[in-house]
Amino acid sequence: MASGGGACGSGACGSLTKLPEKPFQPTEIAFPRRPFGKSSVVYRSFQSAWFRKWKWLHYDVGSDKAYCFTCLGAIQAGNYRSFHVLVNVKL
Repeated sequence: MASGGGACGSGACGSLTKLPEKPFQPTEIAFPRRPFGKSSVVYRSFQSAWFRKWKWLHYDVGSDKAYCFTCLGAIQAGNYRSFHVLVNVKL
C-alpha cells in the first residue's frame, strides 16, 4: 500500500477495529474520486495534504472516510458510544 503515519505491521492500518499507535495517514495512494453537484459535476477526493494541516486525522481505507484519531481511541476505551465522521463523501 503506502507510507503512513502509524505502525502498520499488524495489518491495522486504516482500520476502525484495531487502531495503530499513530493515525493512519497514507500519502502514496490514489484516494477515490466522487462526483459532487447536479448541473455541473465536479469530482473530488480526500487530499493527503490535509494530514499536514490536521495531525489528528485518521484515514479509513475501507470506508474512504477520515476520523478524529483521539476520538476513535476514546470510543475503543469505552468512554463514548459512537463517533461522527469528520469528512463524509456522501453529501
